[in-house]
Amino acid sequence: GVGAIMHLAGRNDLQVQLQSAAALRDISSNGDFQLAIKDCGVIGIAIELACQPEIELKILAMGILRHLSVAMNLKKELLSSAIMDVLSECVESSNSEALLFECASFIANLAEHAQNKVALVQIGILHLLISISKHDCVKVKQNSARAFALISSAPSNHDNFVGSVLDALIGLLQCQEEETCKNTAAAIVNIATSNEISARIGNLGGIY
Repeated sequence: GVGAIMHLAGRNDLQVQLQSAAALRDISSNGDFQLAIKDCGVIGIAIELACQPEIELKILAMGILRHLSVAMNLKKELLSSAIMDVLSECVESSNSEALLFECASFIANLAEHAQNKVALVQIGILHLLISISKHDCVKVKQNSARAFALISSAPSNHDNFVGSVLDALIGLLQCQEEETCKNTAAAIVNIATSNEISARIGNLGGIY
């Protein structure tokens, strides 16, 4: 069962870990099993795997967390300091397209929960999104823009969308991919509610 797979994921054997992590990722993608697998301790296993040096394990671990973050009743629980620590390490230690896709998608999924929008900014997630959004992969940019749009929908976050955050939004617009531009434009509309921010956007690129 799932318990046996999680036990194997903790083995000191890379191939066994990879196979077990892939199985856990696939199981966690099934909405019917997400709560049950969470109760079995899969979040802790994913955190442990994400801390491993092998990039393949990091990708699978973040894939597990990304799938779980689709469940609305898990979004708040997944916003933990331990997960944010491994998320930060994954973003800052690798330029892997697959890993950054998992990270960007995970952040955007968490931001779908109203109470997470402000909490994500408070823990410094915008700094990570700025870094992620610079990657050339279209899917990475799409999910970065989706995260920006969701986070910026909370009025109390608007004062944080200045400087390098605005620069990141302008950079996303320049990719000219439809979904990315749509979400980036939504973020800009969200934050352009005061004369000060409107002026800053205009000064940075004349895109508002």
